[in-house]
Amino acid sequence: MGKKRGSPVDMLFFTLLRRQSMKVKVFLAMTAFISSLVALRSFVQNYNNFFVAAESVHAVGIIALIWKLTTRKTCSGTNHHIRIPFFFEGSTQQAP
Repeated sequence: MGKKRGSPVDMLFFTLLRRQSMKVKVFLAMTAFISSLVALRSFVQNYNNFFVAAESVHAVGIIALIWKLTTRKTCSGTNHHIRIPFFFEGSTQQAP
């Protein structure tokens, strides 16, 4: 009755990533970050769309917090159902 958590390829990738040392994980993260910046720089012609999208998401978040404050008088439990995988620790924890 349970659901599969992921494909075997995903599980293999994350298992291999968890077994690496912290230096290797930091190197892989920096390599992915720099290559994504290079890809964005070479493929994107109009950067205004990113600015508009970021401001829109920011405004939606602020509106959600204002609604939560006015209806419940508290912001506790805003991200109760969001689970963030911590690959550097090798476990899944709830966001604070």
